[in-house]
Amino acid sequence: KVYGNLMVDLMAVNNKLVDRGVRIISSIANVSYEIAKQKLFDANKSVKTAIVMEVMECSYEEALKILKKESGLLRKIIEK
Repeated sequence: KVYGNLMVDLMAVNNKLVDRGVRIISSIANVSYEIAKQKLFDANKSVKTAIVMEVMECSYEEALKILKKESGLLRKIIEK
């Protein structure tokens, strides 16, 4: 549910959560706000999936497979 002190298991269902999600993606994946926002929308507004897509340079479908394989644990995926 969290990565460090950031809540990554977040669905951006309103404008406030979109902004928060974009800032979380930007921080963890070390990308600009604009790139993070596009990735969030590419990931159907799932912050965790968007992070995996950016860090692993993969598609939405591939990110879902990776998350499933690692039981949804973001730390296992991005700290390899």
